[in-house]
Amino acid sequence: MVRETNKLASGVIWNLIAFGVSASVGLCLNFGVARFFGPEVLGSFNWVFAAYIIASQLAAFGIHLSLVKHVGEVEHRERQLEVMRSGMRAVLLPAFLFGILFYGLSFLVESVVPVEGVRRGMEVAAPSVTLFAFNKALLGCFNGMRAMRLYAVALMARALGIAVSFVLILVSGIDREYLPLVFLGGEIFAALIAIGGAFVLKTPFWSRGAGDGVKRHWNFGLRALPGGLLAELNTRVDILILGMFVTDYSLGIYSFSALLAEGLYQVAVVLRSNVNPIISREWASGSKMTLEQFICKGRFYGYAAGVPMCGVAVLLYPVVAKTIGGDAAFTEGWVPFAILAGGLALISGYIPFSQVLLQTGSAFRNSVLVGIGVLANIILNVLLIPVFGLIGAAAATAISWVLSVIMLRVWVRRLNGIRF
Repeated sequence: MVRETNKLASGVIWNLIAFGVSASVGLCLNFGVARFFGPEVLGSFNWVFAAYIIASQLAAFGIHLSLVKHVGEVEHRERQLEVMRSGMRAVLLPAFLFGILFYGLSFLVESVVPVEGVRRGMEVAAPSVTLFAFNKALLGCFNGMRAMRLYAVALMARALGIAVSFVLILVSGIDREYLPLVFLGGEIFAALIAIGGAFVLKTPFWSRGAGDGVKRHWNFGLRALPGGLLAELNTRVDILILGMFVTDYSLGIYSFSALLAEGLYQVAVVLRSNVNPIISREWASGSKMTLEQFICKGRFYGYAAGVPMCGVAVLLYPVVAKTIGGDAAFTEGWVPFAILAGGLALISGYIPFSQVLLQTGSAFRNSVLVGIGVLANIILNVLLIPVFGLIGAAAATAISWVLSVIMLRVWVRRLNGIRF
């Protein structure tokens, strides 16, 4: 148990470092777009990014979640390799299918979303969708193997690739519509590290051999996909819907505040990546009491860190927005950010355990639960944005987060018998 705790602590530290690097690059990227191109381009860029994230989740098809679970359930390296082979084969079809579909839909989106540069941005980002799905699956293998250092290094490589690509775009003077090329740069860097890591771990997933579990991964992925997809959609609904009601300028102001709020959210997601394999293993072993104690302790630390962190972020927002954003106009997003941060503070203790249903074998129920939360988010955004604008988007998103956690608590108690 001590060894397990030390391994978890090491994984958390490495992934916190990776998060710090990724978050810093993400912030600098958006600050750079804001400073060099203005709020209008920032709004367009973030709309394309939101669409790209949704398409990437579809392309990944939940295979990465299947790999986390099924690789994590076995300890023999040869058996893990068999699971990896079948998982990497399973992701190929959806990866290419949704990459092509994303490119094709750019023509339709242009007529629906009155945001300049959306069509070209989607076309440029399309290859990244396919490569993202491949990387997501391979990182899922490493996650299941608890190779969290390698997992973290690959995430940092992605961030480095994005940063390098952005600098090259600035230096070359390329048209602003090609900014989404940074996603491709990030995925190329991540793929190089991930494939190299497979050599280091002696897990050549590309080699011939047993790997006949493709259908199992598809079946699990199909059940898990709605949950993962809707979870990502839940963090992008406000941006996507705002793009249909407000100007590029207002969308840029809001996306700046939403970006910082997402940064706070991702801190807890780092912890979730590390606790998911533990939840799966403890549940499979029947150690329900140990699992309850683990969740209770983690929830306490989640609130102890999350609440003050959100409070400090709200106080510092005007300074950050004006100083780093390079434009005093970004301070207009203070109130929306405060609302989003308040919502995160209320649920901070539960975010690391938000996939507990998935990790205990209730993939379909997890998807239904997340779907209800997303539906509430969409309805609230559609109702509040036309009346309250940016504040309405923030309020709708925060309320939907709290409702989702309330439902999760009830379902985990009833379905798993775990005090949550």
